[in-house]
Amino acid sequence: MVIVWQTGGFSTGQRMVAHQNAIPAPQPAIPPPSSPKELPKQPPIVPTPLGATCDNPISWQQAREYIGRTAAVVGPLMKVTIRKNVQGDPIWVDIGAVYPNSNRLALVIWGENKNTFPMVMPGQLEGVSVCIIGQIESFKGTPQIVMRTASQFKVMR
Repeated sequence: MVIVWQTGGFSTGQRMVAHQNAIPAPQPAIPPPSSPKELPKQPPIVPTPLGATCDNPISWQQAREYIGRTAAVVGPLMKVTIRKNVQGDPIWVDIGAVYPNSNRLALVIWGENKNTFPMVMPGQLEGVSVCIIGQIESFKGTPQIVMRTASQFKVMR
């Protein structure tokens, strides 16, 4: 005997009657198909901030806007000056324009660090584009970077 719910009550009989109000028989649980392996999540691509590296440097003309900050600066090496008998035995390097033009980037290599920069000699790199990374300071109104290690200096040939 089969009991089927029909509108209006229960009914008995030998046949199962399909009815729109009939409760469907429970189905065995079927596990969901195995999902494909999840790929490792990649971190979002964040652009390198302007001036953070020699791959995304600021131009020497922008150096004045970055005084007090560390930045990578690119520009043409215009002149290397070495003067004997000057206290501290410095090498001065002009980027973008030549002294006394205050619209330039001045680099200073003190005597104690000279051996770190054998490539910075008068006549060697004039006109060549270079990238310098360092703290930009202001000296008498001119942006300036004091260079201490060779890792601060890159020839951009």
